[in-house]
Amino acid sequence: MKNCFTFNNYLCLVCILFVFLGCNSPKKDIGNISPRNPVFDSLWTATEFETTDNEQLDSLLHLAAISPVDSNLAKLYFEIAEMYEDNDFEQAKNYYSKFGNLSYELSWSEGIYLHAGGFSNLLVREGLTDSALVVLQKAYELAVRENSEANKANIIFSKGNAYFMKEWYKTALSCYMDALSIYEKRVDNKKIQQLYYMMAQLYQSIFAVDKAIEYGQKSVLLNHEDPFARLALAMAYSSAHQYGKAKEYYEDALQLSVSQNNTYLMGLCFFHIANDALFTFDLKRAEKYALQSMEINQEFGQAVYFTDLILLSKLEQVKGDYVKSEEYAKEALQIATEINAPKEKRTCYMILSELAVAQHKYHETIQYWEASNLLEIDIAKEMALRAAEEMETQYVTEKNELTIKVLREEKRLYSWIIIAGGVGLFLALAVFFFLWRLNVQGKRVAEQQKLLAEQQLKQAEQEQQIFAAQAALDAENAERSRLAKDLHDGLGSMLSLIKITLPKMESGEITKTEDLEQFNKALGMLDNSIDELRRVAHHMMPESLLRYGVKASLNDFCCATPNAIFHYFGNEQRLDSKLEILIYRAAHELINNALKHSKASQISVQLVQEDDRISLTVYDNGKGFDSAATFTGMGLDNIRKRVEAYNGKMAISSSPEHGTEVNLEISIEN
Repeated sequence: MKNCFTFNNYLCLVCILFVFLGCNSPKKDIGNISPRNPVFDSLWTATEFETTDNEQLDSLLHLAAISPVDSNLAKLYFEIAEMYEDNDFEQAKNYYSKFGNLSYELSWSEGIYLHAGGFSNLLVREGLTDSALVVLQKAYELAVRENSEANKANIIFSKGNAYFMKEWYKTALSCYMDALSIYEKRVDNKKIQQLYYMMAQLYQSIFAVDKAIEYGQKSVLLNHEDPFARLALAMAYSSAHQYGKAKEYYEDALQLSVSQNNTYLMGLCFFHIANDALFTFDLKRAEKYALQSMEINQEFGQAVYFTDLILLSKLEQVKGDYVKSEEYAKEALQIATEINAPKEKRTCYMILSELAVAQHKYHETIQYWEASNLLEIDIAKEMALRAAEEMETQYVTEKNELTIKVLREEKRLYSWIIIAGGVGLFLALAVFFFLWRLNVQGKRVAEQQKLLAEQQLKQAEQEQQIFAAQAALDAENAERSRLAKDLHDGLGSMLSLIKITLPKMESGEITKTEDLEQFNKALGMLDNSIDELRRVAHHMMPESLLRYGVKASLNDFCCATPNAIFHYFGNEQRLDSKLEILIYRAAHELINNALKHSKASQISVQLVQEDDRISLTVYDNGKGFDSAATFTGMGLDNIRKRVEAYNGKMAISSSPEHGTEVNLEISIEN
């Protein structure tokens, strides 16, 4: 239920807006950078003045229409753009463009930095993150030329926010860390505090809840009166299922948002309080805050308030009002389709599928379930493409940086050679010998530098491969966990409900039938389906693995597998969860290979855990194969890549008619 509501991006967008405004707020003492210059007269035209319902805005528009072309006019454009931001998006973009163009014409650095922050924020809100990054990069190059550490840090921070919204989490985190190092050096606690709650949001997005809580706490400690920090910390506690602490910080954030008259943030607080209340089955509290959230969020458009419809649909489903739940879900689905929100569309289809089962509309159940599966595939493809694009961009950037470095060194070397050649014209033969030696030495240095650059590129490629393998493993484990939960909690519950209904039919509570034999056969098939569902869910992500560790889960699996015997030697210390999942999946794959292909009558599984290493050996007495000449297949190749991602080793020993032995060994870092 918790994963149904992906509202983090909306909070992130609000936080990014707040950070942009904080990082790029204009200084009160900005004066006239330069008096009116005839060179810029062509930029100024008497703009036709149109009145609005806002007296302050009308005043600014009038001043802009009659002001000379200087930094004061640029500042007016900036203030007008800020006032248009939340009610007329196109006008805001128009005045930010005027502001940026004039700032560049005037070579006004402060205006260029302000334009980069404000205009890129509008582009991010439109989903145009690449365009936002282009704007920020131009301002960043200026900050580097001017050696302005403060502005450079602010722009890096803003780039991190753009990458965050693009879901390039590794790149965003790198930007945040770079900005943090500058802020810490400058002891800029205000910016550090804002950066901390953005990092808390990022870590929550990648399910690193301990890190999310850590940075949320840091942000709150630096500023107790910041509602964004308290809301970020509350969401982190909620993700960690610490609902008591989450409730405390949600209420603090709500109180602060009320005192600061921040309506948008109040809606966020109401939504998350209702969501947690639903998850803990406090239905009255959930309904109260969900309705308050929807009332507020309707003012900010469909892109925000449709998530309230999803929440209310789930609430009515739990209450048993399937008709009302279906109405909310269909309305939310329509909005999600209009704004192209695939994850929320999938959530709506899942809810509608569950409702169709509850109302015995089995044909609609299949339709909604198929639509949900198609969206799941599209979402997975999009995530894979996004990850590949991020890695490719990072690789190209690193490669270009290395190439530039080599070219600079070569250019410097050739400059020295030319100077030496000029001197050689005056020193004749004696200096000629010196120049020859210098040229030889220079070529050797260039070759060494080129070789070093190639080695660095090769190392970068290897690191990218390891990172890709680890990312694929993490994605697979997360997807297996989600699918196991969906199978067990969703389809399993439906089958159990049908099984409960069938005995009522047998006893005549619902209807009578003469063909009891056919009915009992159907009941038996349901039992088999439920058992098979539980078995599949268990093997995808066994509960014993998460709760008791790899030893217990492998023991359970071998006990349930024909001809498999499990042996364990060593200490009982729990390992890192990712490493435990890797060991379990490898053993699962090797045992299945033995059962499917080797025709083995005995399979021996041995796990040895020491303080500094862990070893897994799977042996079968089957028909074997020539391990030196036979292609081992994708399954073994995938295991090898995952083990190598942990700097481990995999060895295969097999020959025809003499069985197969596979050994994995991974070092454990203390």
